Amino acid sequence: MAIEFIGRKLEKEVLKEAIDSSEAEMVAVIGRRRIGKTFLITSAYAQQIVFEISGLQTVSLEGQLKNFAAQLTKVINPDFPIKTPTAWFEAFQLLINYLKPSWVMITALGFKPNTHSLELIENHITLEALFEDISLDF
Repeated sequence: MAIEFIGRKLEKEVLKEAIDSSEAEMVAVIGRRRIGKTFLITSAYAQQIVFEISGLQTVSLEGQLKNFAAQLTKVINPDFPIKTPTAWFEAFQLLINYLKPSWVMITALGFKPNTHSLELIENHITLEALFEDISLDF
């Protein structure tokens, strides 16, 4: 039996707009823990997800980047670990190189919203524009 969402109409519309867009999109889902963020994303994008990562709460930037490298290594080739990137720009460049032209869906659990993430949600900023000036602080 399929699980059906009750409500979440606006959220589902935003996710549909992102997947239907002709631009590359990044979706950040922000909210309290245990309210179904990951389930919403994986349900909406089950056929499109190529790479998925969840941010780690109360972990340093270095720890987040190590987690990113470990997760990307699992997808690319577990026998050849990826060197941990030193910044998010470098991490996303690795991801872009691997995924071209696939979609990226990143679920950031425990993500602390900042100005850039709020703009991203409101304006559906493209990945290229996001890379110009974003600083991801978990």
